[in-house]
Amino acid sequence: MENSVSGYTHIPGFSAVPNDEFDAYFQRLGPAALKASACGVVDLDVFWDGLLERLPVLSALAKRYKDVIVNSADAERSNSLYKLVLSSRRRSITNSNLKALVFLYHNQRLTSGVFERDELEIDCGPDSEDEVEDSLDT
Repeated sequence: MENSVSGYTHIPGFSAVPNDEFDAYFQRLGPAALKASACGVVDLDVFWDGLLERLPVLSALAKRYKDVIVNSADAERSNSLYKLVLSSRRRSITNSNLKALVFLYHNQRLTSGVFERDELEIDCGPDSEDEVEDSLDT
């Protein structure tokens, strides 16, 4: 784990965290909170509210991001779409053509209203790769 602010600058707002706040959290306050907690569990609301005066920038940033839902659904959806488009008959397709086909397939679904229907019932997709290829060819 990176122990300097520069290692976290890809997180929006993190570059504004002063080094002294960052060091205080990583070297003293964070580890002390874990040691003092029961079973290593800390109530983040209480923890960051208690540090609001001592670590104002980091506390505000942590409170903003602590409830963010992290998942890989978008990446998984993208990989599934690439698998549908890149069939055994299309193994020699170039990267640029593959990206273009995925773009077209996705936009075709957007304009056809498939996403609205997906909210009502699960779309299991085509029964075979050939059906996907046929729908892309039209």
